[in-house]
Amino acid sequence: MKPLDDKTSEPVALITGVSSGIGHAAARVLIDAGWEVWGTVRNESDAQRLRETFGSRFQPLLFDVRSDSGQHADLARHIQSLLGGRLL
Repeated sequence: MKPLDDKTSEPVALITGVSSGIGHAAARVLIDAGWEVWGTVRNESDAQRLRETFGSRFQPLLFDVRSDSGQHADLARHIQSLLGGRLL
């Protein structure tokens, strides 16, 4: 996943739990509308499946919201680095 730059015109959404349910449906709607979606998944098999389903506008983030706060901080730093100062 490459960091965003000022030339990126597509809006970006961060959605937790895109493997199924509302998160999956929301990701589909936004991707179909031209958004780039960064979505959390719990495992690599879901990440791969969703890359194939959603295509290049989807970027999986391996993360389990039930995990310890250390993983939360790591994900936050990773997202900040990808945003390069841009807001979601």
